[in-house]
Amino acid sequence: MIKIKKNVLFHITNEYPTFSKSLKKIADYILSNTAQPQYLSIHQLADICDVSESSVFRLCQILGFNGYKEFKYALAEANSATLTDGGIEAYAEILPEDSFGEMAKKLFAYNVASINQTLQLIDKEAYCQAAKHLKAAKHVYCFGQGASGIMAQELWGRFITVSSNFSYITDPHLQTIVTANCDKDDVIVLFSYSGATQDGPRLLSEAKIRGAKTILITHYRKSFASEFADIILLCGSRETPKQTGSIAAKMAQLFVIDLLFNEFYRLDPIEAEEAIKRTSVAMETKLLHENSKK
Repeated sequence: MIKIKKNVLFHITNEYPTFSKSLKKIADYILSNTAQPQYLSIHQLADICDVSESSVFRLCQILGFNGYKEFKYALAEANSATLTDGGIEAYAEILPEDSFGEMAKKLFAYNVASINQTLQLIDKEAYCQAAKHLKAAKHVYCFGQGASGIMAQELWGRFITVSSNFSYITDPHLQTIVTANCDKDDVIVLFSYSGATQDGPRLLSEAKIRGAKTILITHYRKSFASEFADIILLCGSRETPKQTGSIAAKMAQLFVIDLLFNEFYRLDPIEAEEAIKRTSVAMETKLLHENSKK
């Protein structure tokens, strides 16, 4: 199992949307070269990022550190997260010269780290409240674009095994139409890893105007979309622009879906179990049997 403490690298990604241009340059370098900054002086880091030393110091303060030395110590701790059985770094870069086995171990570490981070970010009250909203809703609409749309479909596919009140809307125009006609008895669940795509904030804003409950599943608590969400469920996994739609990010979101589903299930286990039995019986007719070969 990967051991991850309160990770400064994750803290950087969580605060990233609020950073100024100069702070983002520093953050981009740190997140792309996680092992190097801990060995650099404040002058060297500022020079590499083409920013002032005061910008580096300001980043340290924003992240809650008294100075650069304390910040570097936190970076060293963050980079010490390894697999206990193989010493593989959680965010080790995959290199062309890696063997297939080395590549597999690095991907394994990355994927497990994303779930571990999500576990640390769990807000019990948020999940409980979200499940209650879903249970009480007349209708639940699952939204997302691109890779996030795939995750919205995953949530829909999981929940229709226990409720017929869930719908997955793929087309952004249809999402707009549905949102314009929702009401206080509806819930909008939006997947947006960045929380900064153009459609997300607009959809949640319109839903709130209509009185619907809004649930956002994202990596960033402080994002454009989060301003219009009643409930925010955070997923782990650091993702750079070159890793958009990564499997690790999806695994983190699948874990969120599973947590939400099981909390929903626990609200009325008898009803949920009956629904799952009906689903199982219905799906049995889809399976091939020995007699079907004749």
